[in-house]
Amino acid sequence: MNSPQRILCVFQDQDDINLFTYFFTNHGFTVQGVCSVEEGLQVCLTDPPDLLITLRLIRTSEDGLRLCQQLRESSTRLSTLPIIIGWADIFPHDPNQDWEAAYQQAFDAGANACFGRVFDITDVLEQVRLLLADRTLTHLIDRQRRKWRKTCR
Repeated sequence: MNSPQRILCVFQDQDDINLFTYFFTNHGFTVQGVCSVEEGLQVCLTDPPDLLITLRLIRTSEDGLRLCQQLRESSTRLSTLPIIIGWADIFPHDPNQDWEAAYQQAFDAGANACFGRVFDITDVLEQVRLLLADRTLTHLIDRQRRKWRKTCR
């Protein structure tokens, strides 16, 4: 019998960790949550999860993009770790930047998938399942953005 796949969630807010833990545990995953980039990096280096979900903004001085870049540069063992960046549409230094540029910045940092500040958690579940089945997938965006993109063209 295989053990459940492990997801590491790096979120600032314990309520977000609780939400994701509850949801993904009910879908057969084991979830570990931490509240800082440093803790997330340490967990990944010592006991890598099967997948990482982090928010773009953790705290003012911490950034999920920085965590993503550090993991990609740290070792070949983590170079294929699937990473999902949440709230990827938030630009902390330029609120006028569009969401596509913000998502591209996350992909450039090494993320495989992104979801926005407004999201459907079942979209994140779909991304998790896709990435665990094929760690080479990239540029996955949440359904909320795919719908928006279609209506604006």
